[in-house]
Amino acid sequence: MNAFLPARERSDIVNALKLYLTRVFWLGNPTSFIILIFLCADISAVISIKQALQHGGIDHALNGSLPSLFLYTEYATLILLKLYLTRQIKDSQSWSIPGLVKAETYAATIIYLCITTITSLMLTWAHFYFVNSMLFMLFNSIAATGLWYSPLYVKGKPIKKQDFIISLALSCVYILQLLLIFVHDLSRLILTCPPIVATLVDCALLVFIIRTMTTYPNRIYRNSAKEGADISEKAQHTFFNHENRKHKISAHELNEMLLSATRPRALWLDCAINLLTLPCFTLLLALVQYLISSGSLAADWAGMLASSVIFSTIGSSSVTEGGLFIDSWLTHRDHWLPIFVTGWFGTRNRFISAVFRAKLTRLIILTPLIVIGLIVPYAFCKQLSLEYALLLGGLLILLIGGSTCCTAIPFAITKAPPKWLTFAFALSPFMATSILNPLFSFSMGGSIAIVIILIIGIISFPLAGKRLVREDWVIEND
Repeated sequence: MNAFLPARERSDIVNALKLYLTRVFWLGNPTSFIILIFLCADISAVISIKQALQHGGIDHALNGSLPSLFLYTEYATLILLKLYLTRQIKDSQSWSIPGLVKAETYAATIIYLCITTITSLMLTWAHFYFVNSMLFMLFNSIAATGLWYSPLYVKGKPIKKQDFIISLALSCVYILQLLLIFVHDLSRLILTCPPIVATLVDCALLVFIIRTMTTYPNRIYRNSAKEGADISEKAQHTFFNHENRKHKISAHELNEMLLSATRPRALWLDCAINLLTLPCFTLLLALVQYLISSGSLAADWAGMLASSVIFSTIGSSSVTEGGLFIDSWLTHRDHWLPIFVTGWFGTRNRFISAVFRAKLTRLIILTPLIVIGLIVPYAFCKQLSLEYALLLGGLLILLIGGSTCCTAIPFAITKAPPKWLTFAFALSPFMATSILNPLFSFSMGGSIAIVIILIIGIISFPLAGKRLVREDWVIEND
């Protein structure tokens, strides 16, 4: 760094790196705790792998948990860094501060390389070559690299054709990656390939990922002259101005606008996506696994459907935190004030009632569709009786609905909950479906726990609305 950067730029980068160690960063970016959780899980997995290698072969050691754990770590790291970097440099005033944008971008890149090196050293400790371990981590980073080209994060500005092609190509690679990692034993191939091959691929992937991260500010500010198209302007003109609106807003679209600042989908499209996505994707995975292993297609599909229950919470969520399993309808409220000041809903009390009614309506409409898409093929593959299938489907609906309502608990128990607490409870749908998934293990204790979660959610949901009426709303994310 000394040879390529002036002393002033090095000082700016060091200062930007110091921010990652401050209390303000950790409290202002609660998703960073998810990375710590994944790193702890990685340590546990590596210990198990090393013990398995001592008592068996590599096939026994790589039993399927390793790829998903490290994939989540790399995915969450790149998403967190992008969200944080976007908040730091998204305003046009950032360019007026000498060296700020470059320092923040380089600091995010260095943090990513440090975390990737740490996870690579973990696998090296388990008796794999370092270059192979690094290749494994960089390969798992492909999934999130495409998000740095995604037009969804460029504040409504048009995206270049080349960026769109790259984003689309990386999305296809991501799907292929899921097929290879979770179906075929690609982990063993990467971790045992010749070191010279791993080194060459490492260099290529490092150049690509580093260039993707360091050129990210250019994609944000490509149309800096049109910076005025912010969320307030979009909320008041794109959606509520009759001159700019080409069609009448439906009740479903209005509800979606209250829950997130993204452009809403039509009701029929939303229903079709939530009904068909999980069964179709799991069927594709099951077909690939069936062709490779020559096992039972019904058993493979049933297993994939049971594993995909955790993804059902994404469909019932109005918006997720950068692709993570976080229902962010209460953590992202920066669009509330611009919509409220239009006078469309009248009083604050009516506006909050409309927001909570919109969330409840989304749950009532979409959750049964998601569960039907899971239970019908699952019951067919497992040859379940109608009564038992209805019981499992009912428990899933109660679990998803109750855990989603529990995301409002921080606002029900305190007037101004800290950001880390709201993000912790925003993870409740993902955690609840992971622990209490009735398709994995049905028990009376699990059923009682689901009912308790539902009761807590029903109680906290209206209480949170009453407290939010008296709380101040700010333009920026809370």
